[in-house]
Amino acid sequence: MNIGDKVRLLRGTEEGVVTRFVDDKVVEVTIDGDFPIPVLRTELVVVATDEERVFRREKSEVIAPGKTTEKTKATTATASQTAIRGLFLAFVPLNDRALTIHLINNTDLDMLVTLGRERNNQYQGLLSTLLKPRTTLQSEQVSTADFEQWPAYVFQVLSHRNGPDELRTPLLRRFRFRASSFFKQKKSAPLLNKEAYLFQIDDELSKAVAPSEPTSEVDLNVIREQLATNQGRETAAGEKSRRGESSAVIDLHVEQITKDHARLNRAEKLELQLATFQRALDRAVAAGLDEVTFIHGVGNGVLRQEIHRRLSQEPHVEWYQDAQKEKFGYGATRAKIK
Repeated sequence: MNIGDKVRLLRGTEEGVVTRFVDDKVVEVTIDGDFPIPVLRTELVVVATDEERVFRREKSEVIAPGKTTEKTKATTATASQTAIRGLFLAFVPLNDRALTIHLINNTDLDMLVTLGRERNNQYQGLLSTLLKPRTTLQSEQVSTADFEQWPAYVFQVLSHRNGPDELRTPLLRRFRFRASSFFKQKKSAPLLNKEAYLFQIDDELSKAVAPSEPTSEVDLNVIREQLATNQGRETAAGEKSRRGESSAVIDLHVEQITKDHARLNRAEKLELQLATFQRALDRAVAAGLDEVTFIHGVGNGVLRQEIHRRLSQEPHVEWYQDAQKEKFGYGATRAKIK
């Protein structure tokens, strides 16, 4: 199961698209274009590619006016679920020393993609292509023996779908990999159905209104800007990131996360703050930042305690402590990333 996969609920007739992995057991699924909902993986089944093709073919069949069939209903339900995220960079092992680079479009959008290398501020274009929905493209071959000399890989992406659609800003991604995190990303690559070191280009921070950053080692200037981007009910003012050499500061005050905070009850506010914290931490780890500071305020201490609990269980966090007490009091926590 991957981002962009179409899934069906086992205990119902609803179908949707996987938009985010919450943890090892829970994923977020968007149904009928509504807000994503958390669902246990065991409650979902991936809609097979062959089945999807059948649905599309059935949709093209002519139905007499005024008549509907069960197949038509199933076709409409499936067709209404459009995967807009699911663009991946995959490194597929050929042997213990060589990898092939693949681009994977596991969405329902056309993707105009350019790929280039960047080293010492010098850019070299590698390819430009139109990736049709649910297709892949193989690029160059790289050697793990030269891993430390790998350049940054730069992607520029334009997405398109015929008919009414939202206008999406072009995406720009820079991948700078570190061995400490790269070789932990091995998983099954969608469409290829092979084990690969897999990185999502249009990850959960991608929006129609702003570029974002992938699950990999990315340019620090890019990630600092991306940490300020949120989605759903949240606004771009939600996660405030301040530039530093290799750190970020994230403001978790609810009024900084959403303009609709007055409509939320206490439990909803806490849930929103924790979701913002987790996304920011994930992005900081993926970007290779050295540390990140979370401003959570003092309050009744519930948010601070939960953040400390999660940091204590996070394998990528070396240590954490109260941050700059003279500046924040006990209202902020600084986390050192391994």
